[in-house]
Amino acid sequence: MKECGVYRVTGRRDFRGHTPGTEFTAQIPGPQERRAVYRGSIEKIGTVVPEPGPFTFPQGWLQPVNDDREA
Repeated sequence: MKECGVYRVTGRRDFRGHTPGTEFTAQIPGPQERRAVYRGSIEKIGTVVPEPGPFTFPQGWLQPVNDDREA
């Protein structure tokens, strides 16, 4: 799996939908990450490597199909 960065929004404006002061995990390409850090929009506070795990659907996503057609 690809390494992801853990970031904190440090600017006064939202960064990619994240409000100032919040932390988020993302894969931001190197040049874009450097520009955002340089202009003070975000700071990189760590890295994580996602691990594959069991996949489950959120509660209520799998509902039985109401199929009234004849076989």
